[in-house]
Amino acid sequence: MANLIVTHRATHPTDWHLGRLDGQPAVGDHEGNWYIVDSDAVIHNPGDRLVFVLKHEYGEWECVHDMHWQDQYVDPHDRWVKPTPDYVEKVEQR
Repeated sequence: MANLIVTHRATHPTDWHLGRLDGQPAVGDHEGNWYIVDSDAVIHNPGDRLVFVLKHEYGEWECVHDMHWQDQYVDPHDRWVKPTPDYVEKVEQR
């Protein structure tokens, strides 16, 4: 059984949830699919107006409001999304 700790639950359906999966940084979508992020990452959640930065050597997500980011580099989603998620969280259907 995977150990999932969610540190940020996104409110917009196209934004990413963030957390840790088995002790490693991870991102999750609103379908419940979670992916381990195994390198540095920059994730923009435009619905929440937040940018999350992961420096993998420290293993912690840092957050800044997107008005301070000013369209700097953001990773494409396919950088960490794999054909099969590392974990699937049970999500209540609304």
